[in-house]
Amino acid sequence: MFFYSSFAKKSVFYTFLQILPALAGIIILRIYSSLLTREEYAVLAMLTTTSTLSLIINSLCMDQVITRYYYDHVHDRKKLDDFFLSVISVMVALLFVIIAFVFIIPQGINEYLFKGMLENMQWQFIASVLVGFALSLYKSLLSFQRNEQAHFKVLILTLSASVLQVAFVWIGIRFFQNSVLGAQLGKFAGIALPTIVLIFMYFAGRKASIKFALIREVVPFFAPLVLYGLMYWGVSQFDQVLFQMRMQSLELLALYVMAFNIALFADLILSGLSSFIIPEMNMIMKQQTDTGRISNYIHLFVLMSCFSILAVSLAGNLMTDFYLDPKYGSIGWIIDGLLIGYIFRMLYTIYSFPVYYQKKTMILTIALGISLAISLSVNWFLIPSAGIFALLLSNFLSRFSQAWLTAGLARKMSTIPFNRMKVFGLTVIFVLLLLSLMIIGYFTRVNHYLAISAAFIIAVLTALILFRKQLPVLISLLRDGFLKNRHENLKH
Repeated sequence: MFFYSSFAKKSVFYTFLQILPALAGIIILRIYSSLLTREEYAVLAMLTTTSTLSLIINSLCMDQVITRYYYDHVHDRKKLDDFFLSVISVMVALLFVIIAFVFIIPQGINEYLFKGMLENMQWQFIASVLVGFALSLYKSLLSFQRNEQAHFKVLILTLSASVLQVAFVWIGIRFFQNSVLGAQLGKFAGIALPTIVLIFMYFAGRKASIKFALIREVVPFFAPLVLYGLMYWGVSQFDQVLFQMRMQSLELLALYVMAFNIALFADLILSGLSSFIIPEMNMIMKQQTDTGRISNYIHLFVLMSCFSILAVSLAGNLMTDFYLDPKYGSIGWIIDGLLIGYIFRMLYTIYSFPVYYQKKTMILTIALGISLAISLSVNWFLIPSAGIFALLLSNFLSRFSQAWLTAGLARKMSTIPFNRMKVFGLTVIFVLLLLSLMIIGYFTRVNHYLAISAAFIIAVLTALILFRKQLPVLISLLRDGFLKNRHENLKH
């Protein structure tokens, strides 16, 4: 029972930590919606895709490398410190390489994609690269601290980066003549400052040295992941660039991107839950303990994920109605359409575990490559006629195909113990509920909050029917986790 209570406590803790940057993101969205025009926001969004691309190349997915190889080095502290320092050194070196490429970007891109709105184009792209670099350091340090079980340090890093981002983004937009550049530099400063300080604090007094042999050792692991990351960027963010290429409408792009960023909170919640699940499952497999214990908390993960995604739909509509600037008041249906993809993202998380553990990450790349081809094809041919609907359709098809292909390939490697009938049944119901909310939001004048209330009632009844025999066990796992956490706090 200790295992389950520990799972519940850590799941709540790491989900709470994901809420901190989500709250910061909510405040930043308000800043963007009120201080930037739609066209400025669309320009910033496309520069953000550059930041994400820079993050993938700059980090070499080292946060995932750290999670997987931490337990291979943890018994030799000097080797672990050398490994962590080597990771950081590679990212610093790659930063200068990426900046060098910025200077060969043709000026014609400014007119073609940004309608000439990109003042000081090279500095704008350098700023976006710096944001990617800061995120690389931040995610790697966070991964290292999580595996160290340094919960207080994880809290300090997450909290400080969240607060400073809000402050510096507001300062950058308000006081820089170029608002878009100010927003990017503000985000860089907010993330980089606490991350660099904590990295220096960690290595203070330690005699770590750079060992590139340790990096060469993990190349077979991260190389497919980098390729995977590039293709995932193509699935999740390149559609924004394609939309501007095919539609030439920064105004419409701004509406989609705002909805995309609100729906992205579902990804933060899934990441919060999975950030405990993956290390915990790695530890179980490493110790070769009873893998049957995996079943119950996978079911709990699925239930918490599905209801969290539906809650994001409610929160998104509340934001558009009462929080964001009125010029973004018509995007609720887009949010619901995007959230359908995160249901399949949840299934992908479950099925990708044995692939990561067995270090067969090329399987993930193959599955994503197929979903990328589907996404690019749908967007290229349908955007001119279907507009935002094409983006929603490609999002659904790419997420579905990725989860389905990964499941098929992973099943040959390892059998993941959970009740497929119940999990898939719940998945279908939640997809239909979100699809219904999207249709109601776009085609009818039915009160959206009434529709969401009905969706929650149906979702609860479905969960009670499918998991009626397991719910007492799952609820007791959560209750024991809360009680144990409270007891430990009282002792301290």
